[in-house]
Amino acid sequence: MNEALYYIQIEKAKLCKNNERRGDRYAILSIVRSIEDTELWSKCGDEQELTFYRRFASIMDVMFKGSEVILSE
Repeated sequence: MNEALYYIQIEKAKLCKNNERRGDRYAILSIVRSIEDTELWSKCGDEQELTFYRRFASIMDVMFKGSEVILSE
């Protein structure tokens, strides 16, 4: 896992350096990083619904950034 996270950070840094932070590649790397954080989620199923919404909303924000799609609550 550490190697994958290292790769993601290096690639995102390259994209930032080249002023490509708004591109699809950066978005996908950001989503992969967010998904990796799921290992921190509770395995007991005792988290609130709002907690899950917030986590998935951050992934969807990255996916639809710059598009015509408007997310509502």
